[in-house]
Amino acid sequence: MQGKIVTWNDDRGFGFIAPDDGSAQLFFHISAVRTSVRRPQQGDRVAFETTRDRSGRLKAAWVTLENAAAQPQAPRRAPGSAPRGRPAQSSPLRLLGGAALLVLLFLGWLLTQGPLSGLFTPTPAGPGSALQVEAPIQREIDKTLALIRRGGPYPHSQDGTVFQNRERRLPAQARGYYREYTVRTPGLSHRGPRRIVTGGNPPVIYYYTEDHYQSFRVLEPRP
Repeated sequence: MQGKIVTWNDDRGFGFIAPDDGSAQLFFHISAVRTSVRRPQQGDRVAFETTRDRSGRLKAAWVTLENAAAQPQAPRRAPGSAPRGRPAQSSPLRLLGGAALLVLLFLGWLLTQGPLSGLFTPTPAGPGSALQVEAPIQREIDKTLALIRRGGPYPHSQDGTVFQNRERRLPAQARGYYREYTVRTPGLSHRGPRRIVTGGNPPVIYYYTEDHYQSFRVLEPRP
């Protein structure tokens, strides 16, 4: 869903969103904001999901600020750096920090270029590509695929609705070609970021996103 922040209390870290569909304003807390470049402001356009609090009241979750730009900051001297004109002095802590950085860089190389790359390198969406996901998320994907094959019933009212592909991450198709379904994230009380998006009616292709529509990979359904 989309809407606009009509009230924001930055000191207390909460506000209210007016949905574009004209429904009642929704409370949201700073902990529900998934954009880290800056804090929300009154008048910001947002995309969000809905969930219920412990009292059963509807509230906004997984709030993303649209077109939020990072605030420019004046350059400043790094902590511990020597003033201009004086040579920097090494310290044991700085040496340890450099060694830790080298270790992290080496581990990153192992995960992307080394012998472990096949376990962690994602498969991009495209013709013939398929995503292999390990348990326990694979079990949740299989459950959602089974519900799609049966035609429901689905746990969320948004499941089976038209996915509009606003971010243009998927190939352009006529409206109604794509449908979205929730893949449950264990431990979360709301829909979370994982979805399966089908293409065609009946579906001829399945896409999987684990980051709330920011990236997609082709999913090969299990028999």
